[in-house]
Amino acid sequence: MKVHWLQSNMRQSFLTYRFYNLPLLFGNKPIADVYLALNDPHSFMLIQVLSDIEKRFNLTFRLYLVTNTTLSSEVDAALLNQWALKDANHIADKYGLIKISSFPDMKTLVTGQQTWLLHAKTVEQALAVFTDTWANNFTEHFPISTPVITAQINNQRRMFRRGYHASGGLFFCGNWFVGIDRLEHLELLLNEKGLNKEESQGYF
Repeated sequence: MKVHWLQSNMRQSFLTYRFYNLPLLFGNKPIADVYLALNDPHSFMLIQVLSDIEKRFNLTFRLYLVTNTTLSSEVDAALLNQWALKDANHIADKYGLIKISSFPDMKTLVTGQQTWLLHAKTVEQALAVFTDTWANNFTEHFPISTPVITAQINNQRRMFRRGYHASGGLFFCGNWFVGIDRLEHLELLLNEKGLNKEESQGYF
């Protein structure tokens, strides 16, 4: 039953109204939800390009911090991380983004997550937290915090209810756009809905 609802036209229409029509009705920009994990290379690539999309389209991003989890116990986590770094750096080369060489350690990750909860309200602030986390720029470190864990669990559940189970994805009008690779389709949808600020052929 849940799968049928996630794939139904009724759900698509409802989410389009909620994320697109309703904000416009009250004079606001349409909303896209973005789910990011601080230790996910593809999330780091994605956050680096969101400000560009905000400049070119009438769209507001609502950011949610989640955890980066391995989808199956049968997956080789070390190999998965190795390929994730390789893929992310390929994307970084293509679009002129910050490249990464290794994952942040646990102490740095926990500090970044705490800093996010305190300060990350905009795309620019979130990007600063990502950059400091991956570059290990913190001079002081925070311990693990229950509010941070609770916030990520709640965001994770919200993402699951939307029908997706991995970080680095953007949700708009009932559609998932996962990673920079799918932003081409987001741009097409935004142009189709007349949300472009100027004539745009798409960048991604």
